[in-house]
Amino acid sequence: MTNERAFFAYPGAPFEVAQTIRTAIANYNNPGRSLALEGWEKNDISGIPLTAPIFGKISTCEFLAADITYLNENVAFEIGYAIGSKKRCLLFVNSTYQGDRALAQSIGIFDTLGFEQYDTSEKLVKLLRSHQDFKPLEFEVAINHQQPVYIVEPDKKGDAQLLLVSRIKKARWKYRSFNPDEEVRLSAMDAVRHVSQSAGVIAMLQPHAIVKSREQNIRAMFVAGLALALEVPTLLIHPHDFVPPLDVRDITKKYRHPDDIPEVIQAFSLEITEFSQKAREAKSATATLLTGLSVGDPTAENEMTALSDYYLATDEFQRALRGEVNLVVGRKGSGKTALFLQVRDRIRSNKQNVVVDLKPEGYQLVKLKERILDFLAVGAQQHLITALWQYILLLEITYKVLEKDREVHLRDHRLTEPYRKLSAFYGGEYASEGDFRERLIRLSDHLITEFFRRFGNLSTTAESGRINMTTNEITELLHRHDIREL
Repeated sequence: MTNERAFFAYPGAPFEVAQTIRTAIANYNNPGRSLALEGWEKNDISGIPLTAPIFGKISTCEFLAADITYLNENVAFEIGYAIGSKKRCLLFVNSTYQGDRALAQSIGIFDTLGFEQYDTSEKLVKLLRSHQDFKPLEFEVAINHQQPVYIVEPDKKGDAQLLLVSRIKKARWKYRSFNPDEEVRLSAMDAVRHVSQSAGVIAMLQPHAIVKSREQNIRAMFVAGLALALEVPTLLIHPHDFVPPLDVRDITKKYRHPDDIPEVIQAFSLEITEFSQKAREAKSATATLLTGLSVGDPTAENEMTALSDYYLATDEFQRALRGEVNLVVGRKGSGKTALFLQVRDRIRSNKQNVVVDLKPEGYQLVKLKERILDFLAVGAQQHLITALWQYILLLEITYKVLEKDREVHLRDHRLTEPYRKLSAFYGGEYASEGDFRERLIRLSDHLITEFFRRFGNLSTTAESGRINMTTNEITELLHRHDIREL
């Protein structure tokens, strides 16, 4: 009679791999063993949520075994859930098949956890029986109150993703993120560390037609499994026509249009607030010199609040601070972002200074190029780009001045009238809300809409040659304010 159980997670396809695992499970469970191994198919699911037995078995099992020969969103979620539930995870790969090795290399996570290879059911049984120590992965659980939100960003960002991040900023939540533009792969330990320090985790599931959506969805599912096991508020969001994986189907949020996202974020912000206010004690293994050592995050944006505590003021920093240089170049990871953040913070520590820090999204510039610039003559392209950036910089400086003096002008009579005059002149849809990326989206959409309205069918126009716009036409197309008055 067995007293303890273990759980084996694996995808149902291809059939040959699944059948090898089923045979190994049957051979592992010989009479007299005190530990029984169950596959995901052995569930009494009639009349109850389909995922309930899976969650229950992971929470009570001795260990979780998982096959990652072919990567599967549900299996990735269950591995994350097991780690978050403080269960030992044994990962296996069938060496007979090429499987998803290239995909796993691109994603990260699984190869940083370690796995064992098998080719037959007998070999798999031997590997399973060779494990006697099921000590789980140890990690500390304590909220990072300086940056309590963790976001898993996709490689390909659209309007919805930009709006999601913008609304987190507008809710005044500082966040850390996995950004494929900054980090090529997500390591399992980084994911565990970030999730265990979070009061809220956000990830977007993407339709399969989007480039690198599999990488994004598997990372998102692994992180979601971790967060839900640790009972951290979790937001998995996706378009309404996308069918999410079974394990999370009941907990995801849908949107029909990017404009629906602000409402979702507003509701989720309340969960973050409630969770972050709860007392949460750190739980970790006995600390050693190495386990207690932190060398910071490899992405400077994730260290913004703590960077000043250990930043080394280099000669490059001093020269930039003195205004001797205005362009910083260097390879990835050389410290450009850290230098920028420190120079920005040092300058704006003087309340007399107004600092406008902008990070344009390449996606928006590509969109503008495809929809407008490719149809213009070279001279018109250059003039439109120059006029666009001049206009954007003027608008952002104005926005920052209004933001900085929003409270001050109520107490300083010298500022009251100038502030109201500037605010009235600047007002409108562009200035209403959101961060720079969101305002850039609105300005780009306005520019594209006006271009279509003036020049009609772009494909027909392109066949007859490029458009050579005059200076006045570009000004009328672009500006929504009197530029001289602004």
